[in-house]
Amino acid sequence: MADQASGEANWSRRYRANLHRLNSGDRDQIVTVVDGLIQRDRDHGLSQGERRMLERARHLLENPPGNGLAGVREPRSPLPPTGAGSIALSTLAEVGGV
Repeated sequence: MADQASGEANWSRRYRANLHRLNSGDRDQIVTVVDGLIQRDRDHGLSQGERRMLERARHLLENPPGNGLAGVREPRSPLPPTGAGSIALSTLAEVGGV
């Protein structure tokens, strides 16, 4: 049980360090994140959060922030529903029911 707790703390520390590197905007730091996550994926696999971070880092390498793109944003809310039920929800939203 103690190993699991320390593993979670290490994951959190590693995630924050990688996030700091990505936010620096320094290409070398971003390459470090990509290399580290690829190696971690080979050795132990990645969590969903680390997979998203790897995709974000790769995207930043392919599309640096100075090229007119604002970077990668993760969606804050789920996409709206589609299909017949979405019409009823949008109608309720217009009326102020949702």
